[in-house]
Amino acid sequence: MTDVNEILKELVKTWVAGEKLSEAIRVTRQLNRKGLSVMINVLGEHFKEKSPVEGVVEEYIRVAGEIKKNKLDASITVKGTELGLDIGKGYFMLNLEQIVTATNKENIFVWLDMESHDYIKDTIEVFLKLLQKYRNIGIVIQANLKRSEGDLINIASKNGRIRLVKGVYHEDAGIAFQTLKDIRDNYKKLMICLFKNSKSFALATHDEELIRIAVEMNKKFKRDVEFQFLFGMDDAAGGLIKKGYKVSIYLPYGKNWLHYVERRFAEMSATMLPHLKL
Repeated sequence: MTDVNEILKELVKTWVAGEKLSEAIRVTRQLNRKGLSVMINVLGEHFKEKSPVEGVVEEYIRVAGEIKKNKLDASITVKGTELGLDIGKGYFMLNLEQIVTATNKENIFVWLDMESHDYIKDTIEVFLKLLQKYRNIGIVIQANLKRSEGDLINIASKNGRIRLVKGVYHEDAGIAFQTLKDIRDNYKKLMICLFKNSKSFALATHDEELIRIAVEMNKKFKRDVEFQFLFGMDDAAGGLIKKGYKVSIYLPYGKNWLHYVERRFAEMSATMLPHLKL
């Protein structure tokens, strides 16, 4: 019988660039040569002490420096709880602004990932506050949450850039859709809402039918649509590039890979298995 730890190790090789920044930069170069943009994430979350938070902030600034130095087609994507959101909203905002300020000078975009429901209110409030000063920042909206339509319309009305995902955090039935069908239906609904209310946005999904619908809709709306995929699960990317779309790959790296890989493993389904390159 295959050991679970051995499976996880193989998935790490498939879904994570490595533990070092140099490995992430090497993979980014490879993806760029294929015509793919890259979103670099330093793995880590739920830090309760300031020391690891400060280390992550410094690492993201190093990432920005390497992107500029190597002239890479890449952005940065961060999580609130790796920047101190568990310590305090104000502390989180100071750290995020430090990164956004540094990247803004180099014309590097920063995506703010969304986490579980308990963090959404503070994450959106900090994002909207910084959006008043900076334009190189965007935020994730999760289709599995029932509140997301209101959040999407609010953010779009302020010209905030949105990345729409299905969502991987399990939430109670009172606040989240529970079935894959309901989540998929809401993704489609929110996608239509984006086409109607936003000029520029990103669709992060491996769902081929949703991608097909988006491509068809854009023939009418002609929006600046970016498609995004997870590293190691990007089989549909080539066809979209040929159609003229920007395609970005979510590329995490670092030693704190366990929670990320566990979430990816948990969301795997029969429709996603063909994308794996084990």
